[in-house]
Amino acid sequence: MTAVAGGAPLVAIGGADLVLGLSLLGIDAVRADTETEARRALEHAMRAPGTSLILIDAARAAELRDVLEGSMQASGRPLAVGVPG
Repeated sequence: MTAVAGGAPLVAIGGADLVLGLSLLGIDAVRADTETEARRALEHAMRAPGTSLILIDAARAAELRDVLEGSMQASGRPLAVGVPG
């Protein structure tokens, strides 16, 4: 994973264009073309020790609102941010 300010890991989840663009910036990115793939990647990233920030394609974030809200209610970490895909 790529470190963000403070040394906390960053991961991105999204479609081909998002993954390619962020990978070129050195950010670890997971391609997820379906809701199921995105759900698996998101749950894995949320369980990974030290993950602090998850950038997720906004369309996928809307589909996975239940997982994202559950994480925020439970601990608030990691922070997941929807980004244009």
